[in-house]
Amino acid sequence: MRRLLLLTATLMVSACEPSQMFGPDSRKDEIDGGATVPANEAVTGAYPSGTWEDGLGNAWIMTVTGDQLAGEAGTESIRGLKMTGAINGNTLAYEIGIPGQPALAHGTARLIEADHAYFETLNTDGTLNAHGLLHFNHSAQVPTGQPMDLRPQIDCAGQGTKGD
Repeated sequence: MRRLLLLTATLMVSACEPSQMFGPDSRKDEIDGGATVPANEAVTGAYPSGTWEDGLGNAWIMTVTGDQLAGEAGTESIRGLKMTGAINGNTLAYEIGIPGQPALAHGTARLIEADHAYFETLNTDGTLNAHGLLHFNHSAQVPTGQPMDLRPQIDCAGQGTKGD
């Protein structure tokens, strides 16, 4: 009888498809550095002043004035680094370095919504240094997807535990 119950439970679970929001490929674009918003699609929002977290454990304290920005590292491990850049619409071009010395890295970011932008930082030789999602004025540890109660409902029978 227990084998039949285990077999039935296994079949029911395997029949359910994972949610696109929370399944194994749900963050593939973010992880791969790809964008889900077409480059020519309008995004409401602007690059804000404040604390920007990169999801890699680094924070930047940024000041945006018009189409220019400047800021400094807010994380001890990269303390002393400065970021400067220019904004053109939804795109940001930036450099990272130590004041008075040549840039150590440069990159671009593109707004995908008011609170986030995809970024890609390159070393001076053009090799990839880092990429990911910038989080404006909130922790990178806060989920960016739908809250649990807003997930799409999957019609699968018998997901609850029953019996002994």
